[in-house]
Formats: sequence, C-alpha cells, structure tokens
Amino acid sequence: MVDVNAGVLSSLNSTTSILTSGGVFTGVKEDVFMFGGVHIFVFSDVGSATNGISLQFSTDGSNWDYSETYTLTASIAKVLTSNIHARFFRLVYTNGSSNQTSFRLQTSF
Repeated sequence: MVDVNAGVLSSLNSTTSILTSGGVFTGVKEDVFMFGGVHIFVFSDVGSATNGISLQFSTDGSNWDYSETYTLTASIAKVLTSNIHARFFRLVYTNGSSNQTSFRLQTSF
C-alpha cells in the first residue's frame, strides 16, 4: 500500500547536470492534481539569472499560465514551497552569466 502523504521525488523536474553560462533546464510536465504542494531544493555555485527559477503551472499541460519566479544567490541553498495551482507542473531554471561547477535541483510533491 502506498502512503500518499509520504511525498514523491520527481525525476522529471530534478537534475544535477551542470549548466553553462545562460543555460536552461526545463523540466517535463507532471500531473500533480493529487498532491497538496510542491517542494524545491536548489543549490548552485553560480547565481541564477534574475527570476531564473520558475515554478510553472498549467491546466492543459501546454499553456503555462501561472508561474512563481525566484532568484538564486550563488552558493546559498534555497528551499521553495508552493501550493498546487493547476493540474500540471514543471520547473524551469535559467543559469546566470558563468558556467556552473556544482548544481543540485530536487523537486518533490
């Protein structure tokens, strides 16, 4: 039996792949209708672009009509929590102006 309150790690919206200057990680849409919230942990040795963390929500999985944006400071971990605002979710991360040497992004629901 699965405990739906235990949380689920997302392999589609998590990564440790290093980004180059201005590089973008775009997660894959996930149906999050049955979850109560989304939780993001992110760390990089390079700051993100301004508003470079974008939690995106969609009613149809194609039109990303609602987003919450944040900026990551270099070498300071950020933990973000959001309610579920629509059926589908993806995370988009835009790197700052230098190549990363360390990057950890984990999403859970």
